[in-house]
Amino acid sequence: MRTSHAFTKAENIIEDSSKNIFSFDIDNGKKCWIQNGELGKLNIQFVRRVAAENSFFFVSYDTATGLVDFATPINNVYVETMEFIQQPKTGLMIQVVPRPAPLFLSNTNPRFDELRSIIENAEKNNQMLWVGTFPGDDDILDVQVPCL
Repeated sequence: MRTSHAFTKAENIIEDSSKNIFSFDIDNGKKCWIQNGELGKLNIQFVRRVAAENSFFFVSYDTATGLVDFATPINNVYVETMEFIQQPKTGLMIQVVPRPAPLFLSNTNPRFDELRSIIENAEKNNQMLWVGTFPGDDDILDVQVPCL
């Protein structure tokens, strides 16, 4: 399984209640789907809402199957400070506004250098960033300059 992340909008929502499946297309043309189980219900409600609002959100999905791991709001932040740390884990600790607790970009992230560069440029230019994390977590999975 290969997980991918996207800052995207949901389009072409299809609900098949007989199979308990909810699917939608994202900006890159990928069809994603959510199994309507216990955890899926919250993701489905969220995707319905952002689709109705025509809003961007952060989604994590399996690239082979399109099965959604989670869908969550985007953190809109400005980078205040960055510090390379080695304890308790190695990577960048990033203090952002308006979030009171720091975020963390692990050096084990396969796109570490690319994401670090985006973060550094945003800090230097006082530019807003979209930050994608697992819901309730502080580990950065992806970042992007907003495409509003």
